[in-house]
Amino acid sequence: MGYFDLLGTYVIDSMTTWAQCIMYAIMSKAGRTGTQPYQQDWLPQMTVIENAMREFITLPCDCILIGHEDSEKDEATGKLFITLMVTGKLKTRIPLLFDEIYYAHTKETSQGITYQLLTRKTGLYMARSRLAKSGKIETYEEPNIKKILAKAGLPTEDKEPLL
Repeated sequence: MGYFDLLGTYVIDSMTTWAQCIMYAIMSKAGRTGTQPYQQDWLPQMTVIENAMREFITLPCDCILIGHEDSEKDEATGKLFITLMVTGKLKTRIPLLFDEIYYAHTKETSQGITYQLLTRKTGLYMARSRLAKSGKIETYEEPNIKKILAKAGLPTEDKEPLL
């Protein structure tokens, strides 16, 4: 119908809540409400999420997925790192679908708390940015997607209003 052609940016906020809603729908379809998920519920949830994410990233507009963080320990090395809070193998598969993975970062200064987006991997955080490879994007950027796009030399114009 061309709906997404009219949007500049489409956001899912938050992946965590959305994934829970998918699980509730799967449980409801199985006739179980108000209970804990069963083992057989997890694979259908992961399938729905992954298929939806593959469609999400092909939309003709910019797509932003917001999620909560989860920590994970690499048993081989003992290192701790931060991942996206989703089910099972999706912790690694969903981030692979995205070009840009930023982490919201707070920094406390004498002027108060400032917010930044981390654009590169540092210790715990698995941030990455293809835009940063140009050298124009800093490790910590102001949380303003349009400014980041402008620094990378990409278009930032708004689409024409419908009304």
